[in-house]
Amino acid sequence: MSNCAKKRLSWIMWLCLLSAAGCSEESSPSNTPKDLPCDCTSGENCSTSELESCTNQPPTDKHCPKACPETCDESGKCPANPECPDDCPETCDESGKCPANPECPDDCPETCDESGKCPANPECPDDCPETCDESGKCPANPECPDDCPETCDESGKCPANPECPDDCPETCDESGNCPENPECPDECPETCDESGKCPANPECPDECPNTCDESGKCPCPETCKTSCNDNGVCQCPASCKDSCDAKGECVVMCGDEIVQKIYFSYTELDILAPGSTARSIADMTVYIQTDKKTYNMETAPCKSDIVLSIDDESIATVAQNTTTPKNARFTAVKTGKTRSTASLKGHPEMKGTITIRVLNLDRLHESISYKDESNKYIHLYKKPLKLIAKNQVSQGFDFYTTDFMYFTQLPEIDVTKTKDGKIEYSHTQLDIFQNDYKKNSASMKFPASGHGQNLIAEHIGEKDYLWFASYGTLECTDNNTKCTDGYKRSQTIARVDWDISNPNQLIYPSDIKDHYYLSDKSGESFFHSFEPAIDVKNNTFSFRATYDKDHRTYVKTYHLSDVKKLGTSTVKLQRPIQWINKNNEFITGYTPTITVKDFSTLKPIHEFDKKRIAIQGMELENSLIYTVGDARALLKTLEGNDKQYEYRSEISIYIYTYGGKSVGGAMPFHYDKLENGNEYIYHLTTVDNPVKNLKKATVDCKNETSGKCSGYYMDNTKLDGLLNFTENGIQYKHNGYVEAEGIRVMDGKLYISATVKYNYIESGKKQMVRRQAILVYDLLR
Repeated sequence: MSNCAKKRLSWIMWLCLLSAAGCSEESSPSNTPKDLPCDCTSGENCSTSELESCTNQPPTDKHCPKACPETCDESGKCPANPECPDDCPETCDESGKCPANPECPDDCPETCDESGKCPANPECPDDCPETCDESGKCPANPECPDDCPETCDESGKCPANPECPDDCPETCDESGNCPENPECPDECPETCDESGKCPANPECPDECPNTCDESGKCPCPETCKTSCNDNGVCQCPASCKDSCDAKGECVVMCGDEIVQKIYFSYTELDILAPGSTARSIADMTVYIQTDKKTYNMETAPCKSDIVLSIDDESIATVAQNTTTPKNARFTAVKTGKTRSTASLKGHPEMKGTITIRVLNLDRLHESISYKDESNKYIHLYKKPLKLIAKNQVSQGFDFYTTDFMYFTQLPEIDVTKTKDGKIEYSHTQLDIFQNDYKKNSASMKFPASGHGQNLIAEHIGEKDYLWFASYGTLECTDNNTKCTDGYKRSQTIARVDWDISNPNQLIYPSDIKDHYYLSDKSGESFFHSFEPAIDVKNNTFSFRATYDKDHRTYVKTYHLSDVKKLGTSTVKLQRPIQWINKNNEFITGYTPTITVKDFSTLKPIHEFDKKRIAIQGMELENSLIYTVGDARALLKTLEGNDKQYEYRSEISIYIYTYGGKSVGGAMPFHYDKLENGNEYIYHLTTVDNPVKNLKKATVDCKNETSGKCSGYYMDNTKLDGLLNFTENGIQYKHNGYVEAEGIRVMDGKLYISATVKYNYIESGKKQMVRRQAILVYDLLR
């Protein structure tokens, strides 16, 4: 039964009691309107007649007072805020919005927790309703207790020492500094070893935490060659002036750095005796290498302590170059050999040395008596070498000792026709021989190499490597049936491993691993006719090549070590090759694609170029470049009114500094001897002054100042007795033809290889043969 019904029933019962008590009929509400709303369910608002009039109508749940006829609560109480919605009749805010948490008390209508408890700090955000700081910021670690809201560890434990930094939250010292070794236990916070073990003797110094004796003295290490101090450090000997290493060995200091070595940029240097055409002054850089850096004389911290000296000042003098202080300047005085030293003041044992040779080119033109042993500056080396192929010349030679030689020779190329008319060729190659002057011990054959060769022998340990030009083209005439000169105009320089265990092998260019090449700015190569030269002891490498676009000869010099480190690339050769392939076929228009090491990717340390010259050999030795070539001699034969002319090749020598200036030259073979009415007229082509005019050979070019020729002449009559020889009872006499085919310089001696034509009589018949003569000039005498 509803409350309203219960109340109505109570009022009815109350009315009945009143009636029983004698209420008069006149007091009954007989005229109450039938449509009186029955909302008067409380006696305080309704009269008896009103109550009676609605006894027969259904009661309602509404029993609100007139102040809130519809919004009172169950107890009949009006809402505190009549604006509140039904969901929160009493707890809405001023805007009529219900609280987020109806369970929250008025003190925190929205921020109480699940139990209805207000937060301790109403300023804290929801992430940390109770633990934020005064600024309302949540703690870094919500697990930390109030004692260390930010510095507790993972388990929520506060650090033992709140002054310690994060790196050592518990182990810092009183001042807050972390221990040097965090692995050390408390017993030895700084002195434990790598494993965290405390020293056996805490009295030991740091230098020997575990090994000191009872008195706390460190033992002397076995490597120490002197005595030690109490800390086990080697004592410097008195001679060291308190500068020694950990072994007690003396060291030399440059500033606060230890000098490791002093050296010149070269180990040997050749300069020429004073004269109008000679390079008698030369510079060489001095380097000081320390344990930290490499300096020169100008940049070293100890530059004021560098001392330059020379053993024999009557041969050359030395001083620091005032214009270029990093260099030592050497000035020649007279011919001879001496040694120069760069050292530090007070430390003569720390030094670098260089051998200085002052060479005399006048030896190339002096009158020489072959029989005068005390004045024999020129002689035939060993004896004339027999050439393997008849009437073919050598093209180059080299040796790293004077008792062992490599030399080349062009073979005779036989062209034959078979019965069916097919042309067959013999091997066309460059033969390279080893020679001990008793027999030819081995040879290797290289097709596509030949004429105009400069052979280089590089000796590394027990291994030899040969450098020579390759990928040349075969020049033939008469429908390619006469090929007497072999291959010319090489396009690469080859480096080959000399395999003495497999002699007489035929090696084609494609079989060779290392080919060196020079491209121009366009990426193509118009360079050809290469000739290499190497100075191994001074780490230098040069070559000469002819450039088709300007018809000049270029000479470039590099560090040998840089040349060997060059990377490879693939190129197609620019100049078509004509050659005989492996199938013995004559091929023309062959332009192979090959793998090369391109010089153009390196910057030369020196370079120069000259008008095109005929070079027959090239040498690089101790900062000088020597070339030997042809000065064309025109032989004019006078027999009555009949005039006949014949060109002959004479030898010319030129010497250059790396800077490119010619410093001297010589023509040691000058045939001015007139026989049978013959007359020699020379067409001289020198490096510096190409001469177009013909000039009689009687001119003494040594004293010539007109500039029409450069260098020296030598009277060949002094060589007659030297070049002529007798073998097996047969007399060989040169017929006036000598051609340069290679040049070498070693330890102050100049070696020239020359092909000589000889006439001889055998079985009553006049014969002719070529032999190879090697002449030696002692430039130090």
